[in-house]
Amino acid sequence: MRILSFPLAALALAAPLAAQSGTLDQFSPFSSEVGGTSAQGASYNFSASTLTWQMESVAGIAGQLEGFELELIGAVGSSIDMAILLGPGWQAGTPVWTGSYAKLTGNTEIAWIDVTSANIQLAAGDSYVIQVIGTDTGVNGTGSFESPVNTQYGPPLFLNGNLFNPEWRIGFHTYMLTGPSLTASGACGGRMDFEVSGATPGGPVAFVWARGLGSYTIPNGGCAGLTLGLDATVRLGGFATADINGVAGLSTWVPSSACGLVYGQAVDVAGCVTTNVLAIQ
Repeated sequence: MRILSFPLAALALAAPLAAQSGTLDQFSPFSSEVGGTSAQGASYNFSASTLTWQMESVAGIAGQLEGFELELIGAVGSSIDMAILLGPGWQAGTPVWTGSYAKLTGNTEIAWIDVTSANIQLAAGDSYVIQVIGTDTGVNGTGSFESPVNTQYGPPLFLNGNLFNPEWRIGFHTYMLTGPSLTASGACGGRMDFEVSGATPGGPVAFVWARGLGSYTIPNGGCAGLTLGLDATVRLGGFATADINGVAGLSTWVPSSACGLVYGQAVDVAGCVTTNVLAIQ
């Protein structure tokens, strides 16, 4: 992998970033967030593999769906399987993203689910569903209950293909990336293609990588004050020029030693805006 030296002296350490970097879009409150006299917290069976939940969501802003958060209760290692399907519920089509999550602690836990690998682009008003299926490992999700109709979140909840009781809503937070986004194809141990969409047309785009996540602020130059999502090992992988549609690409050999250990990000230099961070797989 051809790597150009990125001067570490040009970066200054700052506070760590949160797990997500996008804009909060949809908010269906967790049990821990429910307030007021008419609503109360509620628990939902995420354990049984015979139960398939679908939470319908409607994008409020245009951009790339970065991911979502769920509030989970259960033992360390208890897990759920998840999917994103496009369109209103109930959805029985092919998911555009699938994944799983295993609890990291035995406490009530806010799970961050990153879906940027699927490059899900949404317009304001687009409907999609967050699907959860249990793995029989004893985990519950939280949300809200309000009778006779739940006003905590509007779009409906579904269970096993049927519209669930209107008094209940599972809690979730969704996040959107509204600036340029980075995607990758191929696999480490071979040639990988990195592509940025949403960059300044005709402007330069820098592709960088590091061995860990972090938060460094560029102290000087044209993008002084810009914070990267990478740690002190950050290096420059190369530059590309965005086309008239704001798309820029970089193709490079990535060694197998980078698998699961290296993170990539890109910078729209003309706008001094960063993309999402990708784990190199």
